[in-house]
Amino acid sequence: MSHPKQTQKSARPKRNPRKRAAALLALLLALLMILPMLTMVVQTALAATQDELQAQINAGKAEANELNSRIDALEDQLNAIQDDKSQVMEQKSLLEQQINAQNEAIRAVETTIAQYDSLIAEKEAEVAETQAREEEQYALFCQRVKVMEKAGTVSYWDILFGASSFSDLLDRATMVSEIMGYDNEIMDELAATRKALQEQQSALEDTRAEQEAEKEDLEARRADLEAKEAEVDRLLAEIIANESQVEAAKDGLEAAAAEIDAEVARKQRELQALISAGQISFDPGSGWQWPVPGYYTITSLFGNRIHPITGRPNNHTGTDIAASGGTPILSARGGVVSISTYNSSYGNYVVVQHDNGVSTLYAHMRSRAVSEGDVVDQGDVLGYVGTTGSSTGNHLHLEFRINGSRVDALDYYPNLSFTYR
Repeated sequence: MSHPKQTQKSARPKRNPRKRAAALLALLLALLMILPMLTMVVQTALAATQDELQAQINAGKAEANELNSRIDALEDQLNAIQDDKSQVMEQKSLLEQQINAQNEAIRAVETTIAQYDSLIAEKEAEVAETQAREEEQYALFCQRVKVMEKAGTVSYWDILFGASSFSDLLDRATMVSEIMGYDNEIMDELAATRKALQEQQSALEDTRAEQEAEKEDLEARRADLEAKEAEVDRLLAEIIANESQVEAAKDGLEAAAAEIDAEVARKQRELQALISAGQISFDPGSGWQWPVPGYYTITSLFGNRIHPITGRPNNHTGTDIAASGGTPILSARGGVVSISTYNSSYGNYVVVQHDNGVSTLYAHMRSRAVSEGDVVDQGDVLGYVGTTGSSTGNHLHLEFRINGSRVDALDYYPNLSFTYR
C-alpha cells in the first residue's frame, strides 16, 4: 500500500532573544561612542567662527576708543579758542571735524553691534545643537528599552545570567556597566553644557545692551555738536562785516581751494590712466543723473558772483543747489571715488572719476557715505546735504571737471528746468 508523499518544511533556527538583545545593545553602544566625535567636529567649527567674530568686535572697540580720543583732542582745541571771535572759522572747522569723528564712531559701534548679533546667533545655534544631542541620546536610550521589551522580558540581569561562562559573564557585565555609565555621564555633560551656553548667551546680550547704550550716547554728543555748529553760524553772520576778518577768511579760502584743486587734478590723472588701461572698470550708466532729485533751485551759478562769507566778488567754481539738510546726494554717473574727505573750504566732499576724463565734485555734505577707492553706480548715495566748510546754509555745491578743467555743471542737464535766486 502506497502512502502519499509528505512535503517536509525546512526547519528554521530558533532565535535567542537574549543574544539578539545583547547584539543590539552592543550596536547602540558603538553608535553612542561615535556621537562625541561628531559633536567635537561641530563645536570646533563653531568655536573658529566665534573667535573670528570676537576678534572683529575687539577691533571695533579699539577703533571706537581711537575715535573718542580724537574727539576729545578736538574738544580741547575748540575750548582753547571758543572765546576768540576772530577765530570763528577755525571753531566751525573744529566742530565739523568732531561731527565727522562722531559719525565714524557711531558707524563703528553699529558694526560692533551687528557682530554681537552674529555671535549671539552662533551661541543660540550651539544651545540648539546641545538640546538636539540630548534628545538624540534620550531617543537611543528609549530605543534600547523598546528592543529589550520586544525581545521579551529581557533586563540587564537577564543578559548577565545568560552568560555561558565566567569569561562571558565578565564581558557582559563590562558592556552593561559601560552603557549605564555612559548614559549617566552624557546626560550630566549635556545639562552642564546647555547651562553654560545659556549663561554665555545672557552675557553676550548684556554686552550688546551696553553697546546700544554707547551708541545712544554718541548720538546725543553728535546732536550737541550740531547745536554748537549752528551757534557758530550765527556768530559768523554777526562778525562778517569786520574787514580784517573778511580778508583773513578770503585768504584762507583761496589757499584751501588751491590745495583742493591740486589734489583733485592729481587723483584725476592717476585714475584716468588706470581706467584707460582697463585696470579699473565700472558701469557708467546712461546720461547724467541729477544728484538731488526734487530740488531744482539754483542759488549760485558757475562763474563770477559775490561770495556769501567774504562779501567780495569771486569766481564761483561750481553750481550751488538749495536742498534740505540730510537729502541724499546721488552719483551723477558711474565711476570710482577718487577723494572722500573733509576740508575747511569744501567741508565734507566727495569726488568721483567717471569715463572720458570727466569728474564730479560734491561739497558741503553733512556726512559722507563712501570712501576713496569705492566703485559706485549711477544713482548711488555718496553722502547727504549739509552746510559744512565755507557755507552758511544747507545746499549742494556741484562741480564738473573735464581733464582737470572746470565747466558749467548745468550744461550736462539741458532738459531740466531750474529756478534761480
